Amino acid sequence: MRGALAVTAVALGLTVCMAAPVLVAPAERLFGHEIVGRHHDAYTMVRLFEEPSPGHAFFQPVTDRVGAAIARWSDGVRSFNLLVLATFPLAALFAFLLARHFGLPDWAAALAALAFAFAPSHVAHSAYHPHIVQVQWIPLYLLTLVRCLERWTPGRAVLLLVSGCLLVLSNLYAGLFAGLLTPVVLVSYRSQAGVGRWSAWRATVLTLVSGGLAGWVYLRVRVGAVGDLAERFAFPQADLQRYSARWYSYLLPPVDHPLAGQRLWTFWRDRQIADGLVEQQLTLGVGLLALTVVAVLAWRRRPADTVGGGGVPLFLALGVAAVLASLAPPPAVGPWPAPAVPTMLYPIVPMFRAYARLGIFAQLMVALLAAVGAATLARRGRGARVSAALLLLVAAVELTPFPPWRWHHVLPTLGHQWMARQPTPWRLLDCSEAPAAVARSIFHFLPQPGSLLSESVPDCAEPGLSAKLAALGYSHLLLHRGSAEDGWHSGRGLPAGLTEARRFEDSRVLRVSARPAAIYVDRWQGFSWREYAGERTFRWLGPSGEWWLVNRGRSPLVVWLDLELWSVGKVRDLLLALDSEVTATLRVKPEPGHHRVGPLLLGPGRHRLTWQPQGPATVPGEILGSRDNRRLTVAVGDWRWLAAPAPAQAVDEDGA
Repeated sequence: MRGALAVTAVALGLTVCMAAPVLVAPAERLFGHEIVGRHHDAYTMVRLFEEPSPGHAFFQPVTDRVGAAIARWSDGVRSFNLLVLATFPLAALFAFLLARHFGLPDWAAALAALAFAFAPSHVAHSAYHPHIVQVQWIPLYLLTLVRCLERWTPGRAVLLLVSGCLLVLSNLYAGLFAGLLTPVVLVSYRSQAGVGRWSAWRATVLTLVSGGLAGWVYLRVRVGAVGDLAERFAFPQADLQRYSARWYSYLLPPVDHPLAGQRLWTFWRDRQIADGLVEQQLTLGVGLLALTVVAVLAWRRRPADTVGGGGVPLFLALGVAAVLASLAPPPAVGPWPAPAVPTMLYPIVPMFRAYARLGIFAQLMVALLAAVGAATLARRGRGARVSAALLLLVAAVELTPFPPWRWHHVLPTLGHQWMARQPTPWRLLDCSEAPAAVARSIFHFLPQPGSLLSESVPDCAEPGLSAKLAALGYSHLLLHRGSAEDGWHSGRGLPAGLTEARRFEDSRVLRVSARPAAIYVDRWQGFSWREYAGERTFRWLGPSGEWWLVNRGRSPLVVWLDLELWSVGKVRDLLLALDSEVTATLRVKPEPGHHRVGPLLLGPGRHRLTWQPQGPATVPGEILGSRDNRRLTVAVGDWRWLAAPAPAQAVDEDGA
């Protein structure tokens, strides 16, 4: 008991050290290093802790109900942090108890416990997934399982069922993997338990089957048939490639380790893993692997003289099974045949895709085997002890989380944080694109409204942007440093109507000072993304397109539209139709030229301006030999509106 308390205290101290900046501002900072940038997962869970919704797709009762209970007396951010940080000392405690059960001395069990608690995959997921990091129940479940296999009693059976429920209901992935690996435990540990344990083995299997049936009934009551669950939450099968493990993930150091440098980032970027990079943080460590080899060889030669040798077959079988089952389907796994377990399971459970998460089982087994190896070497003289110490030092350098302080603000940039402190009413446009869930993850933490780029405001270099933003009610614009829009405005100076409020290393906040536009383009259709070339910025029109125009006033306007246009490849006629009535035919040349359209009579409200180029579109890739397969016709560069109140006669003729 004293050893368990000591290792828990050490793990708690290390956790506090890592999370020190979070403890300084627990309501504004989340624990963890976002190695693949901002994703909505963590922030969605913060919101769901504050506003519990048992019907949501991510609901996992043990984790979510505890998180909601904590958030009830604090807030979602503190709840998230506490749930994540508690897993480190708890994982160390239960891994220590598992190691001690197999006869390892306190110091070796403590090494295994700390190696598992601070395993790279556990640390990497802590920034994103409060469910996946609930790894503490894995060693607890294995401990109760082997105890039942050794001697089944009703009390041990209850503990097994309780630990199984904690495992499954805190992290559905761990539940799936426990179901996948439990047969490996039953087979590999039975041989060690001996023939006299056959009755305990049968009783344990019966206990597990009973618990599984109870879980199936619970699932039926909660979500209906398993097929309905699969249909609701199924992922594309192609995701198995990205979110399953690569064999070299177990050998490479963590991507954010300072000794790895930029080479690892380049390595993974070249393999286009993208956000699946979090799943690939499966480092086992050369030091621990070397000690694992020592443990296996020692057990093969003299099982009785191997400290903790009774667990070696189990640890080895579980570790190998976890690694093989985690590997991505061919051809991503490597130059050898693979079992492709993810592909085999997909038709049954298509709602699971991240089989790389099986790697945490492998990391636990390697930590235990390495502890066996270190304890065995410690009994074999001074030279062996020195070798063990050196290997443990190598493992510490490889696996200790660096930098030690891991945290990120709930808001993505210093500009957002500055805006959150402004007392006067404001509305912010964040000049970035992201899914709706990511947008909600940002503006949930801002005290006043805002939005990201949308169909209404598709980019931040549009001509007349400041007046349009004023018309839409925005008071501030945030540019991310290094973005195309920031580079454009930095090179040319800010347009009229935008002034710099604050400048930060990662962003700039601009104040909207323009008068609201009388008319603006509310939505584009049929146009490609904004491009930049020298002094010009433009968007290409495809075979056809539309602008939705808004007259925000209460009276009709007579307007003229001055356009800068050029065509691709040849001279081309362009028909413009306002509300389905042809308004102008423009002859557009390959060289940039200015055209005036109007006068146009626009009543209050929305109007559709249709763009219809004549002749077939051109594919740039066919001309330039590039990969640009867009079908393009006309480029739209600069433009401006001229507007005047409509004469009374024009209004009468229009029927307004």
